[in-house]
Amino acid sequence: MIKLIEGDKVQWASAAGVLTGTIKSIKPGLNGKRQMIDWIIVSRTVPSRATGLPMEATSRMAYTPSNMAMMKVRVVESVGFSKPDAPQPKLTAKQIMGRW
Repeated sequence: MIKLIEGDKVQWASAAGVLTGTIKSIKPGLNGKRQMIDWIIVSRTVPSRATGLPMEATSRMAYTPSNMAMMKVRVVESVGFSKPDAPQPKLTAKQIMGRW
């Protein structure tokens, strides 16, 4: 399953098209089967129907492997934590010693 943390910018597919938003929180809660699962609250900016000015809207989705796959959730921008599969920069001895 995709690893998500608060602050990540994510993109997902919905009936309204492909949407983008920022994860505000990940909290546990009951699903329809009365099982405790994690829920993701995503905040996004949308234009107001009345004035056309930007306003904030929130979406809530179940953080389960099947739901993440069905909605095609992907991380667009991470908050900066290194991912385990990301290549790490290699430093030379001169670069390391130059820091001292």
